Amino acid sequence: MSRKRYQKRLNENVHAFQTAGKKMVRFGAAPPSREELGEVFEHVYSVIESDSAGPIARAFEKYGLDLANPFHWAHLLEILCDLHFNKKPRTRKLDDAFHRQLTADRALVTQKHPEFTQLEQAAYLRRKFPSRYGSYKDAKSLRRVFSTKTTHRA
Repeated sequence: MSRKRYQKRLNENVHAFQTAGKKMVRFGAAPPSREELGEVFEHVYSVIESDSAGPIARAFEKYGLDLANPFHWAHLLEILCDLHFNKKPRTRKLDDAFHRQLTADRALVTQKHPEFTQLEQAAYLRRKFPSRYGSYKDAKSLRRVFSTKTTHRA
């Protein structure tokens, strides 16, 4: 699922939850007592257990977690929040030196194999110079970099 569709679906689900009349609300500044938490947990557990094909029950089943264990709930919530809200990995900044080297390497490939398409050039560069271009997932990823800055000449 694409990021936009995922984000749209997440927003729709959050909005539906916020506007639904079925949610349990607790008022007060103090944290809930153990008795209150127990009652809420029992209610939530029974609702999810009754829908064994639902996404929460499937997540517990898939990862071998126990729906009746509150610590497993916390663990699953932590995993999902980490996946959704964790900072994205920093992307590599492509500096002028990198582009000059890429242009020079492409010139060598073009000289040696003038019949290569850009995609074939990218695949060749990944094989020939793995220390420079091996970190790209595939030839298409490297090929996309070709057009990001084409003003440098070797």
